Amino acid sequence: MMQENVKERVEKEKEGTLRDVTAWRKRLRWLIGELLWGGAAYLLGCAVLPFGARPLGLGLLCAAGGHTLSTLAGLILSVLTDLQMPVVYICVYSAAALIRFAAGLLLEHPEARVELPESIRKKLYGEAEKEIDLEETERDARKERNLFLQRMRNIFTENLLLRVCIATVAAFAVSLWRIIAGGFHFYDLFGASVALLITPLSVIVWSVVLGRKPQYAVFCRISEATLGIALVWASSDFLLGGFPLAVILSMAFTLYTCATRGVVLGSVFGVLFGVAYLPLYAPSFLLASLLFFLMREQKKTLSASVFLAVLAASAWALYPGGVLNAVKFLSAGLLGGAAFSVLQKLGGGTNVQSAKKESTSLSMDQTRYRDSNERFRGISDAFASLSEMFYNLSDRFRRPGTLDLRQICDGAFDSHCQDCPNKTICWGLEYQETLGVVNILISRLHTRGRVERGQIPEHLCRRCDSMDLILDQINRDCARLTGEMLRNNRTEIFAMDYESAAKIINDALEEDDGEYRYDGEQERQVAEYLRDAGIAAGSVTVYGNRRRQILVRNVNVEGAKVTPETLRSDLGEMCGMELSRPAFEVENRVTTMTLQAKKKIAVQAAKNNLCADGEVSGDTINLFSNKKDYFYALISDGMGSGKEAAFTSNLCSVFLEKMLRAGNRAGTSLRMLNNLICSREDNSARECSSTVDLMELDLMTAEASFIKSGAAPSFIVRGKAVHRLQVGSAPIGIIRTVQTQATPFLLKEGDTVVMISDGIQQNDPECEWLTEYLTGASEQSPEEIVYRICLHAANTDTRDDCSAVAIRILSADQTEN
Repeated sequence: MMQENVKERVEKEKEGTLRDVTAWRKRLRWLIGELLWGGAAYLLGCAVLPFGARPLGLGLLCAAGGHTLSTLAGLILSVLTDLQMPVVYICVYSAAALIRFAAGLLLEHPEARVELPESIRKKLYGEAEKEIDLEETERDARKERNLFLQRMRNIFTENLLLRVCIATVAAFAVSLWRIIAGGFHFYDLFGASVALLITPLSVIVWSVVLGRKPQYAVFCRISEATLGIALVWASSDFLLGGFPLAVILSMAFTLYTCATRGVVLGSVFGVLFGVAYLPLYAPSFLLASLLFFLMREQKKTLSASVFLAVLAASAWALYPGGVLNAVKFLSAGLLGGAAFSVLQKLGGGTNVQSAKKESTSLSMDQTRYRDSNERFRGISDAFASLSEMFYNLSDRFRRPGTLDLRQICDGAFDSHCQDCPNKTICWGLEYQETLGVVNILISRLHTRGRVERGQIPEHLCRRCDSMDLILDQINRDCARLTGEMLRNNRTEIFAMDYESAAKIINDALEEDDGEYRYDGEQERQVAEYLRDAGIAAGSVTVYGNRRRQILVRNVNVEGAKVTPETLRSDLGEMCGMELSRPAFEVENRVTTMTLQAKKKIAVQAAKNNLCADGEVSGDTINLFSNKKDYFYALISDGMGSGKEAAFTSNLCSVFLEKMLRAGNRAGTSLRMLNNLICSREDNSARECSSTVDLMELDLMTAEASFIKSGAAPSFIVRGKAVHRLQVGSAPIGIIRTVQTQATPFLLKEGDTVVMISDGIQQNDPECEWLTEYLTGASEQSPEEIVYRICLHAANTDTRDDCSAVAIRILSADQTEN
């Protein structure tokens, strides 16, 4: 026991040490981040554009979200260190920050916040079930502090248009002061024009990356590039320890972009940063990006990759600046590489790397999906081509070949011309003419399947008394040979199988196209809504059609302004369908919120079956659903009686259940079943066919489709109204090509669907009793309905099996509750 207590204490001490280290790293990252924001603001505040305009610092102040105070401090410091800048800039910067703060407070309408489930909160914050009061107090204080900081950050995430207006008004105030103080010179007027143009433009462009809007991928990259170029250009006149600050920043930005965005963007950004510094040095940063990527691909360490990349960049610096300049470039580049390495090791790039990995994974999934889609479409096309080839072969095999037809004609003439007195004339003196007549008959048989007296020359008919007998024998033998070939022909079956296989693949691909297609426009709308609702989100994914899903990764709902019910309702209205309540999952301390389309209805079903002979029933009832939220009700009635009918009925039921559970479409499944039954009938001396009564019900939309092949009518009871559905079509297995016609019907909560076999209506063809009974059956349970229907049929002189199914439509909420 004592050893266990010691071990427990050691584990707690380890956990406490780990928490302290994590907290220290987090505070250090925060401090470095705020210093970097202040430094960036200082550089942009000192940057002077043509005609003395200074709009970049103001643009950064209004574009930033969550780091406004450090940005303001950096701008004020830039004013204090530059004696040429009047104090009016401090007033304008401070006023802009205060206006943003006031706007964030006044425009915020807090509602009850979204609260995470207790289990999720424990996973996120590492809470133990029982801890001492001191630890609980510290943790509560930490949560309150984090919540306060989150709310403060949310204050500076107001609408983009409002930020642009604040920046423009501030730029106008500064420009107006310059014009008045400068004596209304054109120089100041041009400076005002530059400031009024650049300030709102910089807010719009930079807010994409500073506002963390990953859904705008292309604009985000442009925003990053322009911000980096502005910082490098603004630092061109600054030295850090005697080394050019622009080179340090350019190298750090280039390596960061290459590590997080890939070699292509890293190379492009490197060239742009080089141009912003000095155009002659642009190839240096291109070389650094390429070599850094190659070293990382070779699994080299981060430090070695950075050193070699900087060394390659410095080699190019020999060309424009000589040895001395190359040494300075090397030192500055190493400082930039060191800064990049430190930030990486401190975890500054963790979220970016995670986002990149997630983006790469998503891109790989999309590529894999496209490749699979193309591969399966190729397989489908191959099956379709094989089907066409087999159909052509089948059509050819239905007719005897030319050699067979010649043997038929020769045999008929030989049997009647052997003892004919005119044989020496027909097959001697006029042999060529007679041979031509035989060829005409063969051609006629091949195209029409029979010959007539009209194909024989008149003089030959007058000479031959047995011509009619010869033609009859030819037609008889040709018909017999054609029948044998049809009975032995299996190519049409192959053609149907390949056609069905191609249809199944095409159906699956079309459905996947709808259910796994990303909706970029709706992703943008959802991301905008979440931001306005105070819910921080790393990425938003919206996909699907009838089963739409919304995935929000790296979500933080602590500062939310809406309730879970309001969130569900608003996003459902945006998607045009009812959504489930948000569900949260935590993996590796990353929270993912999921909302998905909700089922509209549920079903309560009952079935009953009576056997006419008391031994084996030829009817089969099957009720099942699949993973795609479709419910199926099936009655199959094998034609005939006894075990053969029962076997055929069960075969239809099992086959359709397997196909429909796998997600295949009902029409394609019925065509394949018909082909299977037809091929079985060719090998069976008995009748082999079955009626099929199938209802497919979409639980997401409440849309039902009724497909009948020789089946009895179905009934839909809505209050006291009874709707009768009946379609005339042949049973399965009667004809080669089955026509599957679906009758749609939109069901409502409280409706009852009744399906019957033909045994129920044997003594009541018009279903008068059943219709009258169903008018008052809406309050009865499905079990009672099917029992009474089968009981009434059993009391009549029926000689057929009787089956009935009743399905009551319920609200999906009833089954959940």
